Amino acid sequence: MLGDAYILVDWDNEKGQVRFTPQTAETIIPHYDELTGKIDFLSKKWVESKGDFGTDTQTRLNLYYTDRVEKYRAEGNKWVQYRDEGETAWPQVWNDKAGAPLGVAILHFRNKPAGGSFGVSELANCIHLQDMLNKTLVDIAIQNDNAGFGRAWALDVSLDQSNMDMLPGALFNLKSEDEGAGSLGTIPADDPDGPLKTLEMLVQHIAGTTRTPQYLFQIMGGAPSGEALKTAESGLVKKVASIQVTFGNV
Repeated sequence: MLGDAYILVDWDNEKGQVRFTPQTAETIIPHYDELTGKIDFLSKKWVESKGDFGTDTQTRLNLYYTDRVEKYRAEGNKWVQYRDEGETAWPQVWNDKAGAPLGVAILHFRNKPAGGSFGVSELANCIHLQDMLNKTLVDIAIQNDNAGFGRAWALDVSLDQSNMDMLPGALFNLKSEDEGAGSLGTIPADDPDGPLKTLEMLVQHIAGTTRTPQYLFQIMGGAPSGEALKTAESGLVKKVASIQVTFGNV
């Protein structure tokens, strides 16, 4: 959704094994070397609550380097060193037993980065189409409520006042300046075919843009055959296979 995902790798002392923890993408900024394209460090900034119901908060900042983790907390307009409970050293060393750096402790998964520090949302190309689809659904609902049924009208029929109630079975009572015999008529229900075709077109565009098989959006005839499934899913399979390399290298 956001184009970037992060996983923190650390050690679980209680279980004696490596621990992987997903991180909130909005709190992290990756910093890459402009020449090598490799990551130098990541910064994570967040607000931490030490009391109940979000009280007694403090702003934290961690810098994750290849060989250490520097922890800070905000104090006024500056950052001061911070240690979690049980920590005595600052910064926290992040090396193996031989003293070699273990690498940045947060893994960065970038979707289609195109040379930048951040990835691109997989939804970016279809958000505007989804907005149009949502509006079309609202238009159809309004049309069904207001004009999805036949309506009757009356002209110069003896009633107290004109009214235009847009309800099923309501009577439009109209008055004219000319005196004459009253008359009645009907207004047929609107044809929803136009908005429904728009809806279908938008679904087709979204399927093509996201390379998602259209049969997952719309039921068309019977179940697709094996060969038809292979053809329909080729774009989606190719998209997944291409990102496997990027994510696998992480």
